[in-house]
Amino acid sequence: MILVEGRPRLLLGLYENPAQDADFQEAVRSGFNLFQSPADEASLDRVQRLGAKAWVNLGSALDLSEKSADRSAQLTRMVRQLATHPALLLWEGPDEILWNQWYGPLETLRAEVRSMEELGRGEPENEALARRCRRLLERGLYPEFEEARRAFWARVGRNPPHPGVRADTAPARVEQVGQGINAGIRLVRKLDPN
Repeated sequence: MILVEGRPRLLLGLYENPAQDADFQEAVRSGFNLFQSPADEASLDRVQRLGAKAWVNLGSALDLSEKSADRSAQLTRMVRQLATHPALLLWEGPDEILWNQWYGPLETLRAEVRSMEELGRGEPENEALARRCRRLLERGLYPEFEEARRAFWARVGRNPPHPGVRADTAPARVEQVGQGINAGIRLVRKLDPN
């Protein structure tokens, strides 16, 4: 339950904005009253015509840790354009943005370790170094992993396939993005106190 325009309301959300009006109307008849909406007035108008409310995902514009002037301007435009729309109930931040600072790079590095194991097969020292990399990565010993990773690729005489992807920099990336998201939230709250 949430207070909407001063009245308690049970929200039942649908994480989409049905493309066909008939599907949209069916969702409303089924009890859905909150829909994810693109950040444009026409989409919010559509939600309003059906007596529902919407949330708008601000996406990467909410993260002011990079390209802050451009993202601040984009965020300001979106909020100023849509904040007073009667269908808008809330703003949404990007899904799992902090978690993705870990997940994407670690998935890439896990695949790289599989390549190391394949490449090292038949060479006992390379096999041992690839196994060490796997253990270190699995245990979250990222600085040690990065050191062993460099040693493996130097030993086999190749460049690492993903030199810009690092496990040991994830905490700093999380901190940077977290601060950027908080700055974006403060800006949204300043522009739209409701």
